[in-house]
Amino acid sequence: MSIAAVVLAMTVVPLASGPVGVGTPIEAHPMPSGLETGNRRAFWSGGSHRWFVSSIVDGGYLYLRPQIAFGYGKPHWRFAQLETAATVSAGGVGQYGGLRVALPYVELRGGLRAQIPFARSFLPRQPAYDRFDLENESSPSARYLALDADVVATAPAYRGAVFALVGAHRLLSVPAEYDLYEEQLRVVVRPPWAFRARVGYTLRFGEQGAVRIGPVAEVVYVPARTATIFRAGLVATVVLSHHVEVLVTLVPTIVSPDRIGAAGGDFAQLGVRYRWATPEPPRE
Repeated sequence: MSIAAVVLAMTVVPLASGPVGVGTPIEAHPMPSGLETGNRRAFWSGGSHRWFVSSIVDGGYLYLRPQIAFGYGKPHWRFAQLETAATVSAGGVGQYGGLRVALPYVELRGGLRAQIPFARSFLPRQPAYDRFDLENESSPSARYLALDADVVATAPAYRGAVFALVGAHRLLSVPAEYDLYEEQLRVVVRPPWAFRARVGYTLRFGEQGAVRIGPVAEVVYVPARTATIFRAGLVATVVLSHHVEVLVTLVPTIVSPDRIGAAGGDFAQLGVRYRWATPEPPRE
């Protein structure tokens, strides 16, 4: 079965087999997981620095996210690039555009994101929310913009690597009297700010460390709500080739003022990532 068929099956089958629309996350995933710098394959380090066009296509449970970039350096290795990514799912659509810089052991990313849900509305403000509140249809449609900035770092440790991520998100174009369910962070946010920090460790297995799995802990803080959300679980990747890897995330919410169920965590995310670039490095 081709990679395209696998991605299509993982995306379309869940959409056809479950409820969609109100209460369904747009699935802006995959947001940075923390594994980005550690998962670079040496294949992409070949050749000289050059201008390139590259792409990463992520597909999985309830989402499809193609990204395309134009940059200089060694694609998928060390580079500076302008990138744009679209997200399509049962819950709605999204579009991101920004700049990404990859250095040894560090990646920096910043840009503007737009989220357009098919049915979700802004949330009238209250101290806490449950999953039924996310089905509110009486308010204006929850279309919004967000300025995103993330820093991801990793370092070798024993037979694996430790990684850390810090992100800041400023929500725009939200009416003053409303909160909203933030599709990428998967929490209820009271604008303008939300912050995210994640730390974890992955152990390498297999040839060239193709399999990586380990624990992760994450905190999301929403200052205007004085709300702290804590999540913990496991992340894993399986590199099948220089172009293809499988991503698995199981990071449910442990502590939160809200009770919004699976919409509140990276719960049981399963996806396939395909990457390409032109020109590719020369093959030895």
